Amino acid sequence: MDQNELTKHFQTLPVSHNSRYNIDVEGDNLAAKCAKCGFITLFGPCSNCNGRIWVGGTNNDGEIGLFCTNCDLGHTRWNCKECGASNSIRASFGQVQIFSGLSPLAIIVIVVIAIVVIASLLSQC
Repeated sequence: MDQNELTKHFQTLPVSHNSRYNIDVEGDNLAAKCAKCGFITLFGPCSNCNGRIWVGGTNNDGEIGLFCTNCDLGHTRWNCKECGASNSIRASFGQVQIFSGLSPLAIIVIVVIAIVVIASLLSQC
């Protein structure tokens, strides 16, 4: 996916000291957007242990960041690969919403059919 597509589908997500939900860094298409140039960087596995699951929290200095659930390596800041700017995780964290190749109308039709089938099965009970 090129930068234009990443930018078009990027959505900011909140990270706080109590963001205790587990985040699958690759499966959830996690990314960060540079505050200076807008470049989108996709997250990968932990550089220390290859762990894929991260959780929001704070470091010993109280800075908000993401922490590997396997080895506890934490990141509160990241450097943009494009312009070199230092960005906080809290202000730049997000997700790239990747949609299937189906059109929105096709998805609506599939959902409506599923609802009709489920309703007819439930009415037979």
